[in-house]
Amino acid sequence: MQSVWSFATFTVNFDFDPRIGRAFTQAWSLCVEEHFYLALPLLVLLLHHRIGVGRALFIAAAMAIAGTILRYTIWESQVGVLVDAGKLRDAFAVYLRDVYYPTYTRLDGLMFGVILAAARFFKPELCRHCAPPRVALPAGVALVASALVLFSIRGPLEGTNLFLVFQAQLGSVAGFPLVSIGIALILGAMLDLEHVLKRWPVPGAAAVATLSYSLYLTHKSAFHVDRLIFGEENLRGGIGFVVYLVTSFAVAVMLWFCVERTFLRLRDRILSSGR
Repeated sequence: MQSVWSFATFTVNFDFDPRIGRAFTQAWSLCVEEHFYLALPLLVLLLHHRIGVGRALFIAAAMAIAGTILRYTIWESQVGVLVDAGKLRDAFAVYLRDVYYPTYTRLDGLMFGVILAAARFFKPELCRHCAPPRVALPAGVALVASALVLFSIRGPLEGTNLFLVFQAQLGSVAGFPLVSIGIALILGAMLDLEHVLKRWPVPGAAAVATLSYSLYLTHKSAFHVDRLIFGEENLRGGIGFVVYLVTSFAVAVMLWFCVERTFLRLRDRILSSGR
């Protein structure tokens, strides 16, 4: 397990080597989220009234290109060398540590999410004119499909039986921004089509959405306990899927009731009393 101070300071995703400790690896994205919460307000204060649409898009494009170049350089100089030498397990660990986990290589999703939110809030007319649902939805689907094609090209990793999260160079470099742009476009289109989508409610979707954060935080721990209790060899196929699914949701429900809902109610009570 990584050091406690790295979890407490939200820096566990920097130099996070899975060969040393693999507990709570999902915390890497929580660190990226926290860095976003810290950095975005400062950027807004610094750039407020000083930046227009064109300059904002230029900065976003520069950041996306810089991230692409950085991932390419790291994969080429550190991961690829180990893959060529046949040291696949070490290559996987270095990939996670230097490409997959760090904030500075995973800014695409946050950046395009911020662009979507800013466009819809500050420039709604421009957003509707340039990205109506009839354009944004097929474009987003096409970009996500293109990213999935890139992710499927395993290159030197073909047939290695490693986790699919270990992407070859093409998927690591171009796949991340493509899927981020695509999902942002799809989300924007879905928001515009909300009045239409409400006619076809999906049973259970609200419950899954409510529990999603608790599921994310606890599912790996639930899987680990399942393997300790039932044995990994007994959790294969459909039976294993059902056990993992039921226990994950059970733990998520407990966390939501005991922690998340409790503190949300406390927050609402405090805010309402201050008005």
